[in-house]
Amino acid sequence: MNEDEVIKKQFDMEQNKQDIGFLQGAPARHEGSILNKHLEASELLEHLEKLLMGYEWDNQTENYKPIYKTVMQNGNAVKLEQGALLDPNYIRLSIGYIKTFLNANVFLSYIENLDQINSLMWDVNVRLSRLLHPLKNVYDARTVEMTYAMIENPIYMALLRAYKKNTLDAMTKMQHSIEHVGSQQKPMEENAKKNFKVFGF
Repeated sequence: MNEDEVIKKQFDMEQNKQDIGFLQGAPARHEGSILNKHLEASELLEHLEKLLMGYEWDNQTENYKPIYKTVMQNGNAVKLEQGALLDPNYIRLSIGYIKTFLNANVFLSYIENLDQINSLMWDVNVRLSRLLHPLKNVYDARTVEMTYAMIENPIYMALLRAYKKNTLDAMTKMQHSIEHVGSQQKPMEENAKKNFKVFGF
């Protein structure tokens, strides 16, 4: 490798080197994903749905797998899928109901005082009681109570995120920080290119 090739290789390495201090102001396509991740509840909703449908998370395969139960048939032990804990229609209705609260519109809204949250949660509890009451005749009380909590608690936490604009203020500050770091990065990159020297020349 001659001297020109060595210089070109070193120059290419400098061009591709990332400055850790400015990773936050990296490409614009990542900014949206960073912000949207905090406004997206699809992973939580999927997890709730899988649990209610009779699946569990397997850390080894990093996937959901059905839960099996052992039953006796003609004196033989047979493994069968447990199936959904609740009627699939109830599960669909429950997930749909949670979606009306776990979304960006709610997270970024402004709930001024706790009385508003209490009023909403009263309505949530009334509707959940109507939705899940028929299940008391089919499933044990613990299953129904756990299902109730799995739906009620995420809704309550979503409303708390909107209390006093918590999420909205956090998103605004994050966006300003990203824009500030990104605007500082450009002039420094331009100056670095102008002052860049190879072997002091």
